[in-house]
Amino acid sequence: MKKILTTISLVSFLFVYASAADTIVGTIDGMPVTKVEAEKTLKALSKGKMTYDKLPPNGKKQLLEVIAPSKIAAKRAAKELTQEEKDAALSNLWIQKKISKTTVSDKEVKDFYDKVKKASKEPTKLPALDQVKDRIKAQLRQEKAIQNIIKSAKIVVK
Repeated sequence: MKKILTTISLVSFLFVYASAADTIVGTIDGMPVTKVEAEKTLKALSKGKMTYDKLPPNGKKQLLEVIAPSKIAAKRAAKELTQEEKDAALSNLWIQKKISKTTVSDKEVKDFYDKVKKASKEPTKLPALDQVKDRIKAQLRQEKAIQNIIKSAKIVVK
């Protein structure tokens, strides 16, 4: 009997918790926005300092307005893009994700800069490293990520 009561209590708790997680806090063009989505967006915006329940009504509306563009874009893209366009967008997103997780050290940036400077016909006309460091780092991250993607692929010419 005790086991049954414990099981019922656990199921009730899980049901209440799951229901709260799936609570619809608003809609955008008829698409539901769950409390989980709202909390996730709010956490990113407020760096974890605010919760949905603490927002005033106008703050909740503003939050939905922040969420709206991506919801609307996803809905319209699903209808308007060809499968080829969807595949290209998805692969570009995946590549961008890989690039964002790729690290480049300051030494790699300096080595690249020094290599370019050495190969340059007019090294004195090159901008200072600190002026181009971010651009070099972005370029190296992209190159490194693409190299890793290609390295992990099994490419066969027939």
